[in-house]
Amino acid sequence: MFDFTLIAISDSAGDTIDAILLEVLAQFPNSNPRIIPYQFISSESQIDEIIKQAEETNALIVHSIINHDLRNYLHHSLSHHNLKTYDLIGPLLSGIEDMTDDTPSSRLHRIDRLNETYFQRIEALEFTVQNDDGKNPPGLLKADIILLGISRTSKTPLSMILANRNLKVANLPLVPESTLPQEIWHVDQLRIIGLTTTPEVLSNYRQERMKAYGLSPTSTYSNDNRIRKELDYADSIYRQLECLVINTATRSIEETASIILAYFNNHHIPKMS
Repeated sequence: MFDFTLIAISDSAGDTIDAILLEVLAQFPNSNPRIIPYQFISSESQIDEIIKQAEETNALIVHSIINHDLRNYLHHSLSHHNLKTYDLIGPLLSGIEDMTDDTPSSRLHRIDRLNETYFQRIEALEFTVQNDDGKNPPGLLKADIILLGISRTSKTPLSMILANRNLKVANLPLVPESTLPQEIWHVDQLRIIGLTTTPEVLSNYRQERMKAYGLSPTSTYSNDNRIRKELDYADSIYRQLECLVINTATRSIEETASIILAYFNNHHIPKMS
């Protein structure tokens, strides 16, 4: 895996930059970027702080700043630093401005529209937090997407990425000794995504988790037989539900999210509300 830091800057809710990054990063399965998002940037001092962090982490800066003055300030500031940056919006705005001899409209109308998007995102995030880890079974019937998987298959971080795309996500842990809530059998199978991985990857993740807690890495939780039992149980549930199954073993969370979003769009699955 190739690790690097990517700072994503937007002076709005960040939908544009999110969509582009998910699509682009899906093309690099061997990369493992640490993405640091900055949304609703509105001042030069904020940009100064971001550039300082980028220098400390040798980050790649990607931005979709609409505001002309802020965009110019960022470009001017970066000219004094040895940092790589990509402007996703500026060149297109300039091209259309040159062709039409017109200037981009004021931000007032756009802010009204973005505020609606922003509040939809907040609603999706709140729903996703309330329906994390099977805490609210009735919420399964109201979710846009339901993620199933045994422990350490990236259910929660993946849920949060999808919630940032205004999707209400519920995730449900699969444990052989537990009974699944009845609600799951009444959900459209197209909304259900089963997450799986390999025994080797899962064993490594779980051992590292136990070490982080100061416990022995050779516990029942990370035992090979236990892991295979859980994976077999999950596979049996996925077959019964006839849902899409994604192996996360060699994929970044961002790549898995892009696969789910493409699946969601290709099947024209409507949002629940």
